[in-house]
Amino acid sequence: MKCQGWENALMDYVNSVRDEPCNWNGFDCLTFSNQAIKIQTGKGFAEDWIGNYTSPESALKFYLKLRKQHDNQNIIWGIDQIFERRDSKIPFRGDLVARPQEKSVLDYSFGIAISDLIAFSADHGLMFLKPQNQDIYWQIQ
Repeated sequence: MKCQGWENALMDYVNSVRDEPCNWNGFDCLTFSNQAIKIQTGKGFAEDWIGNYTSPESALKFYLKLRKQHDNQNIIWGIDQIFERRDSKIPFRGDLVARPQEKSVLDYSFGIAISDLIAFSADHGLMFLKPQNQDIYWQIQ
């Protein structure tokens, strides 16, 4: 269940990290979206998928180890076990979003819908992008 005042708290969080560059030591797309979900619900969704990695290589090694523990299922499968997908062409505010991303550790980039835009962590701070057809949305309740 979403916390009271989650919308303002979510926007405060997004504004506080707006200029935070994506890095492998604590602020990647997964840690960003996990914290955004935690702000909305009081509980993150990806603590098991976040490790002490410091580079793309160590993150990939960590992720492959986790997949092996989960019968080679990917993170999308893991999120499907927690949240219901939204069957929509656009996400709703607060939804978790996965966007296919070739040549990335998880094969997806994760973000949070904040309006008609989705916030994703990027090299020079958050990027605010329009939804795309291949995006996957999960409703956060």
